[in-house]
Amino acid sequence: MNRPAPAAFQVETVQPAASLTAHLRILTAEQITELADLPVLSFRHAGLRFGTPGLPLPWAEERGLVVSAWGVIQMPREVALALRGNGSAPFDPRATALRLTPVATEVVEQEAAAAAAETLAAVTAVVQIMSSGPVPLLKTGGMGVRELRRIAKAAGQDEDRARFTIELIAAGGPAEASDAGLTPIASYDDFAAIEPADRLLDLVDDWLTMPACPLAPADPGDPASARVLYWDEHEEYTLVPLRGLFLRALAEAVPEGTATSPDGLAERIAWQGPAISDRADDDLDRYVTGIWREAHVLGLLAHGTPTALCRARLSGGPTAARDRAEAMLPRPLDAVLLQNDLTAVVTGTPSAALLELLDSAAAPESRSGAWTWRFSPASVRAALDAGHTAEELLARLAAVADGGRVPQTLSYLIDDLARRYGRVQVRPTGSCLCSEDTTLLTEIRNTRSLRPLGLVALAPTVLASAKPPAETLAALRAAGYTPASLQADGSPAIEIRQRRRAAPAPDTADFDDDFPALHDPAEVARTLLGRRGR
Repeated sequence: MNRPAPAAFQVETVQPAASLTAHLRILTAEQITELADLPVLSFRHAGLRFGTPGLPLPWAEERGLVVSAWGVIQMPREVALALRGNGSAPFDPRATALRLTPVATEVVEQEAAAAAAETLAAVTAVVQIMSSGPVPLLKTGGMGVRELRRIAKAAGQDEDRARFTIELIAAGGPAEASDAGLTPIASYDDFAAIEPADRLLDLVDDWLTMPACPLAPADPGDPASARVLYWDEHEEYTLVPLRGLFLRALAEAVPEGTATSPDGLAERIAWQGPAISDRADDDLDRYVTGIWREAHVLGLLAHGTPTALCRARLSGGPTAARDRAEAMLPRPLDAVLLQNDLTAVVTGTPSAALLELLDSAAAPESRSGAWTWRFSPASVRAALDAGHTAEELLARLAAVADGGRVPQTLSYLIDDLARRYGRVQVRPTGSCLCSEDTTLLTEIRNTRSLRPLGLVALAPTVLASAKPPAETLAALRAAGYTPASLQADGSPAIEIRQRRRAAPAPDTADFDDDFPALHDPAEVARTLLGRRGR
């Protein structure tokens, strides 16, 4: 389609001696006209048309008439329509307005602090559960619903909270997935020992790059949307920039002291970041809802408004963000209230050392709000199994108990278990040596060559060997003794030697039935040579 350049780009005819700038302006006008006439082709970013390779157009690019990327000059559709004389594309220069309501700043910060503290407690609880062994993952990827519900029940959380916590700690946080399953990272103890403010900021950074949106409503057309740790590359490519855009859009649109609702928020985000929103496509509403919920769980939003932590994280720098996080979160507690009903209560977030002690000697009952444990014979026995003594356990509990008071009921329980503990002992053995000749058993036990058997006297007539029966018999025979092997019921174990098997008869299927028996070597050679020629 040939037509004169638009008036805006027409340049007077110049003489050969005119400047190079004038010639470039003529080229610019021609190229822009050609770009405007190109048919509309699909492109990754909404609102752009594919262009053509050509000379750089700095004049047009500086004025927003074209965009240059990957060596291709592209033109926004609005510019193309205007140059064609077809009018202009609909465009609203004003962002979608959000409905604002007043909210008390004190209430917002209190809610944010409670949510952040609960998130730290949830992470600690879930990682402690994983410490007992890797959480198995499905062969097809992700975590099964059964494992999710087991962790949620053990951590005292609902499924949504457990789902979010698991996704969060696996997204570069305190746990990692491997062929064995989901396990805490080797440096988790270092993570648990840092200040709560630093832990929260680390989790916020992990959330910003999390490749999943676990609190988004499930997609009815995609069963995988409800799975845990079922990461998708396209979701990661969409969610990472969308979370940052979400927080910036809210911080700009919702002043301090006001709050909004998620209604209309997707439209506002689509207006502010069309290229990012276009990646989400039909899932934009789902993702915005999920990010809204997740930001509330982390304390970045509260009562529908960005918190001081959120605003500091966006524009105040790392120091300002840490100061806000430190002001939100109380220091972890090193004291526990031990009660006469054998329960232990921590009215806040316990420190890593206190958590390790209470988890080793009592069974957790609640890990949200006030953390509670209950001592029982089984839990105290487990502590003794782990190597604690009654004296050490009581001393450690007294050191962290509120007022240094350990209830008498708890002291009695621990002392009673310790008194009965170990009265019956179980030790591994590979086999036993039995003989009425106690002198012979003493001699065998003291024989130097038999020391690798690890012989231990269980009774005057019984020795225990650390090796299985076959190895023990072989060692005794090599030392010159003549032991007999018995079955588990005490009956003789008959050892039948394996006879040497005769070699199998050769397959004569390929030989003639009348093949002669040959004894003369020369005849054998002639016969073989004759058969080879067949």
